[in-house]
Amino acid sequence: MIAIIPELSDLSNCVEFAEKNSLGFEYNDFYEPCILDDKLELDKRINIYKSLNRPYKKDTLHGAFYDIIHFSVDEKIRNHSIYRMTQSMEVAEKLGCRGVVFHTNISPCFAHSQWYINDWLEKSVIALEKLFEYAGDIEIYFENMLDNSPEYLYMLSESMKNEKRFGVCLDVAHLMVMSGKTEIWFEKLAPFIKHFHFNDNNLLYDEHLTIGNGKIDWKQVSVLLKQYNLFDGNISKLIEVRGLKSAEESFKYIKDNELFV
Repeated sequence: MIAIIPELSDLSNCVEFAEKNSLGFEYNDFYEPCILDDKLELDKRINIYKSLNRPYKKDTLHGAFYDIIHFSVDEKIRNHSIYRMTQSMEVAEKLGCRGVVFHTNISPCFAHSQWYINDWLEKSVIALEKLFEYAGDIEIYFENMLDNSPEYLYMLSESMKNEKRFGVCLDVAHLMVMSGKTEIWFEKLAPFIKHFHFNDNNLLYDEHLTIGNGKIDWKQVSVLLKQYNLFDGNISKLIEVRGLKSAEESFKYIKDNELFV
C-alpha cells in the first residue's frame, strides 16, 4: 500500500486524492513539541483527523523525534524522550493507526564506538518494552536516520524478533545520503521491514524532493523490492514529500515507471 502525508491546510484535496487512489495516510503533525504540549491544539487536530472516519489500522503516524535520545546516559533526558514517544503512541491509538515510526537517532560521530552501539541497543530494547505496554496491537517501526550501516537496525531487529509488533522503517533517501550502498541494506534488513519512506535527493542531503527529481535510482530500488519479496501489500510505502502537488507528481512517476505498485 502506498501512503501520503495529509496536510491540514489542504486536507479536503488530500482526502480526495487518497480516496481516489486507495492511499494510506501517515500523520506528520504530532512530532512537534509545541503541538504535543498544547492540549487544545493537540485535541483539535486529533478530532479533525478522527472526523475523516479513516479505515481502522490503515494509517501510520510519525512519532516524536526532535531531540529524542531514548538511550541517553542522562536519565532525565532518557525519561523525557520516552515520555514524548509515549505521547505518540497515545495519539496513534486515538487515531486508530496501524503503526508508529521512531528514529534510531544514532549519532555517526559515535557509531564507531562499540560501547556506544551496545548501550544504544540495550536501552532501545528497554524503551521498546516500555512503549509496548501502551501499544496494544499498534506496531512500532524504527527508522534509519543518520545510520551509516544497517548493522544497528539488524541487531535491534534480532533482539526484538519475538515481538511481532516491532519492525523496520527503511528510509531509502537517508541510506543513500549516509551510505549509498542500497543492496546491502535490503539484504540485511528485508526480513524485518514493515514500512518504507520514499523521497528523492541528489545523494548529498536529505532534501525530500519529488520522486524522480533527484539522483536516486528508483529502478534499482524497485528491483530490490521485488528481489526481497517486499511488494507485499502489508508493507506500506510512504511518499514522504512536502505538499500535495509533490505527492501527486511522485505518485504519477511511480505509476508511469511501474515502480513498486
